[in-house]
Amino acid sequence: MNSKSKYIGLTVGPLIKTLQQSKSTRALFCASYLYSFAMGEFLDRLKSKKNQIILPAPDRVQGMGVGLHPDRLIMTVESPDDFSGFMKIREAVITEIHNKIMADHPSPSIDRDYLAKYFQFYCLEGDFSSLDTVNQALDTLELRIAFPNTDMDELRTFLNRKRHNFLLQDAGIPKGKFPSLIEIAARELHRINPKVFEAIINAEFTSKKEKEKSINTDIERDETLIQKFKEKYPKKQKKEDGEKDNQSFKPYHKYIAIVYADGDSMGTYSGTLSDADNKVFSTQLRDFGVKAKDIIEDYGGTPVFIGGDDLMFFAPVKYDMGKNIFSLMNELDDEFKSVGSTPTLSYGVSITYYKHPMNEALELSRNLLKDTAKKQYANRDKNALAFDLVKHSGQSIKGDWQKSDGPKSVHQMFLNLLNLTIDSGNFINSITYTLEFHRNTINHLMTLEDKNDRIKNFFDNNFNEDVHKRNLAFMENIVDLIKQLYSEYPANVEIGRQPLDKLYAMLRFIHFVTTDEQ
Repeated sequence: MNSKSKYIGLTVGPLIKTLQQSKSTRALFCASYLYSFAMGEFLDRLKSKKNQIILPAPDRVQGMGVGLHPDRLIMTVESPDDFSGFMKIREAVITEIHNKIMADHPSPSIDRDYLAKYFQFYCLEGDFSSLDTVNQALDTLELRIAFPNTDMDELRTFLNRKRHNFLLQDAGIPKGKFPSLIEIAARELHRINPKVFEAIINAEFTSKKEKEKSINTDIERDETLIQKFKEKYPKKQKKEDGEKDNQSFKPYHKYIAIVYADGDSMGTYSGTLSDADNKVFSTQLRDFGVKAKDIIEDYGGTPVFIGGDDLMFFAPVKYDMGKNIFSLMNELDDEFKSVGSTPTLSYGVSITYYKHPMNEALELSRNLLKDTAKKQYANRDKNALAFDLVKHSGQSIKGDWQKSDGPKSVHQMFLNLLNLTIDSGNFINSITYTLEFHRNTINHLMTLEDKNDRIKNFFDNNFNEDVHKRNLAFMENIVDLIKQLYSEYPANVEIGRQPLDKLYAMLRFIHFVTTDEQ
């Protein structure tokens, strides 16, 4: 589009600041849904101008269990009064939210002027050549900060209260509990025996001590749940040869994955489309959000927001044989292919112990997405993932790579390795130690013309004990993965970014989910 058209743009926030005030999964959901609710209120009041709205999809969505509206709205201008009318709608939306909060939470009182200063509902009107330039202008507006000057944050108090509120009601969340971190992290146990799992959750939720809490805090309840899970899903003391203990509470059930995902170069892609095509694009994003919600929940996860191509959710590290946090990303990627022409998603994933500060884990996920998956792979068209497994001991296992398609890509080969059955994960650490000791040798071998034969011989000579022979398929797959890693990634970079470092992260993750180590 070369000629300029007149648009109105809106951005609603401050999402991140509000999320940072959350003390529980329930409060985090409410903090996020607040802005989807606000966008829904704008859409309701713009029904008569529905045909002018380019993004998001113009129909309000409620009762889906997650916020499906993004934090931006762009519409065309057809009347000189459109912008003044839009600003009146902005004031009406703030008043509506204030009234809803006061009806749910009359004490302490929340002043409407306080909300008006807190909310960053920034609006603009102007002539732009494309939606990409509108989004760039909204990016600039978001840099403005106008928080109320007060030490008492009544909104935080409201969001962290345990009582059922208008946000949960609008989202279609039933009255009662919202899942805690351990409930989500241990959802694999629900798949194994749902009746036992639900009985444990319901007994704890209806306990006198739990009922007496007015502010939602999860840690104490999660500690009780862990003890109950260990009792009802005990570790098998004796196993037949080859029998796997897949029915008990595992150490990784104490770890929660927090995932941020974002579409790659979506603003640039949107900027190449006509207004009519962008309307179709907005509907495709909305429909993807509905399907993504089902994919996440079918895996055992809990979505927090799915605003178009912008997702955040909690998920178990592992849910079933062949189902893990990485395969979940694959499912979302496959569904996202229905949006636009060549879309991809990038991910930032923190995996942390349930007692790890939730806000720190959230920030870690955001930074992994922004600074690693997006930034480090900007010259490779992104489509990347970055994860950091922060263990209870403080050890950090970091990995990142591109999610290239094809059965012989690094990503797919890792998934295949992760899904192989091995008799014990305890031997994996010895592999990483040996490979690290010979890092320079391996880097040199992989520069030679006969590198494939050389690396195979290296493995034959260094990994020839009984445990390696019993897990021959696993060892052979590691060799093939090393070949592909050196094919896709350069070795002449700093340690930490070399092909072997990516392999170490993969192997250590597999060790984490196949052993009883914390």
